[in-house]
Amino acid sequence: MLDDTVNMDLKFPQWGSVDDWSISDITPEKISDIEADCYWCLSKLLDGMQDHYTFAQPGIQRLVFKLKELVRRIDEPVSKHIEEQGLEFLQFAFCWFNCVLIREIPFHLVTRLWDTYLAEGDALPDFLVYIFASFLLTNKETELPGLCNADSTSGIDVRRLVNGNRDLLRGNTK
Repeated sequence: MLDDTVNMDLKFPQWGSVDDWSISDITPEKISDIEADCYWCLSKLLDGMQDHYTFAQPGIQRLVFKLKELVRRIDEPVSKHIEEQGLEFLQFAFCWFNCVLIREIPFHLVTRLWDTYLAEGDALPDFLVYIFASFLLTNKETELPGLCNADSTSGIDVRRLVNGNRDLLRGNTK
């Protein structure tokens, strides 16, 4: 189970309690260094994903195709079920790739996820495909039968899938 809190007091006692931190205590030079580091991290992350955010988003479309093929190889019945329901992976996976799962997981886990993204370097696109396949297949027994929602314009009730995975990430079990 993932720990929901990071106790900075125990890990870095020399910094004092995180409750006592204040941005006014940081020198302008240090703030500038922090800003530069944050910009470098974001630039590094986006370097390998430029074609995700250009016209027609070929990078995202390529990854959605890889996801579809991976799910077909890992769990053909799930792939057939999605196909029989007339669903396209692009309908639900596009947002995952576009937002790199930031909208689908609790915010306190985003920094952990982004840290992993940075650590993956050039392998990030392949890593995303495997993470999203895991995200899709983790709750397949309980969620796939209800994914198809006739009232939905996209044909898939992604909220059910996402909420099931959020519970899993928070350590809640059904």
